[in-house]
Amino acid sequence: MPGSFGYEQGHYEVSQACGERVLFPAVRGTAADDLVVAPGFSCRHQIADFCDNRRSLHTAELLAKAG
Repeated sequence: MPGSFGYEQGHYEVSQACGERVLFPAVRGTAADDLVVAPGFSCRHQIADFCDNRRSLHTAELLAKAG
């Protein structure tokens, strides 16, 4: 969920359920060396929280790596 919605009291379960529909299983299904890109801070934070501390990159980080 966008912004801090998923971390507000009463919204945590809704946010987690939304992520479990597609995003979190997709991230968990990637190989360890695959890059996961998420432009939003809250998305990256939730990916780390719910996907075994998997790190995702901001789009700008990916572009910087490309060089």
